[in-house]
Amino acid sequence: MNNNYLLHGESARRLYFECVSDLPVTLLYVGTPNTRSYNNISEAILSSDLLALMKKAGSVKKILNGEASDYEKFRELCKILPKAIGNPQYILAHAFLKKHFDCELDINEVNCDEIWQICNEKITLEGISEASLIYGSADRILPCFRFEIGNNKSITDLQSLEGELSRQLDEAQKRGCETVIEPSVENFLIPNPYKADLILKKLLAREDVSREEYSLLDAQVKRIIAAECKKREMTLIFEGCADNSKMLGYLDKSGLLPRTANMLCFDVAEDPALLEARILSCARSGVLGSVICTVADDGVFLPVKRDYFARALCNALGEIADRGEFTSDFDTLKSLVSDVLHNNLP
Repeated sequence: MNNNYLLHGESARRLYFECVSDLPVTLLYVGTPNTRSYNNISEAILSSDLLALMKKAGSVKKILNGEASDYEKFRELCKILPKAIGNPQYILAHAFLKKHFDCELDINEVNCDEIWQICNEKITLEGISEASLIYGSADRILPCFRFEIGNNKSITDLQSLEGELSRQLDEAQKRGCETVIEPSVENFLIPNPYKADLILKKLLAREDVSREEYSLLDAQVKRIIAAECKKREMTLIFEGCADNSKMLGYLDKSGLLPRTANMLCFDVAEDPALLEARILSCARSGVLGSVICTVADDGVFLPVKRDYFARALCNALGEIADRGEFTSDFDTLKSLVSDVLHNNLP
């Protein structure tokens, strides 16, 4: 895998190597990186995405349920990964070893033992942890908070949800987090706390909830989150391509509009062609140069995912330039990429 991966044209390569490679790296990290040192490369590299890939490939239950040794798991990865040509996880795994362990060997069964030795020696010598890999890869870490109801047993109704949100935000701010991430919403409904409370109780009881009911609950939760952000002077970032104008207008009229920023947050686990199509779709439906385009994650693969996305962005915009659809000079295009990846961040 050479250094031009995902960069298919001359303009794409120029954008990446003349612009992105010199930009300060800001990582939007959701949560707090683990400071415990890894014992071996298997602990470091086996993300949930790679485990899911191994499951799709038919890895035996012993590998997937934790009964196998770390070495057996890593050898299984080396067996499976060469078969995953075209899958983003193939690129990300190799980029991970190159970036963090200076290891450019192909991940396969032949190289398994050599990779195991090279990476484990580095882990032992440097005491590598998730935190050291994250903080060592960035000029700036932007801690982010994302509220999820999930299976939180302390939430039983809307009032307890507000209390749990407040508690979690207290903890987040103690960790230095001043940014909250929420999905965008185009079909925004005017919040109704009474109805939202009933819908939440249905949801927690695992009863069927209609799309309209879920939208109404989501609107109420966003109102609560916005109010907390305004009170705490936190930045609220909306991720996604949806038009938030109706929601923002409602929050503004209600006196609850906090400091906001538009963010297009992408999943790099999808097909690179689909990723680029989503970037171009967002460009066609909005003003790409005025938003943040990035990856927000809670795992050790965040630095290589950010680089993967930057390459996809450069390739998508480079193709526009190569088709003659961007008439400004190349320096303007480089400035746009700098804004989207870095300068527009809060």
